[in-house]
Amino acid sequence: MDIYFVAVFRYTAGAHSVYKLGLFLRKRHNYLVTAGIKWYICGVDGHCEGGQKLKITVLDGAAPAPAPVAHGPDSTF
Repeated sequence: MDIYFVAVFRYTAGAHSVYKLGLFLRKRHNYLVTAGIKWYICGVDGHCEGGQKLKITVLDGAAPAPAPVAHGPDSTF
């Protein structure tokens, strides 16, 4: 059985934007089908440098899942 995930980006148009490896996402849904590292950034000046970026690692179906990462009480998602 294949399992696919969809990343949905919610933001105010004009205040933010989403780019994936140099591609502007015309839709706010991005299907995570192929294995690999996916980078998403905000294209508004200073936002990426300010931390508005996201790295998603999609594993090959044969690869073992990594151990979970513990987050402290000050972590936000």
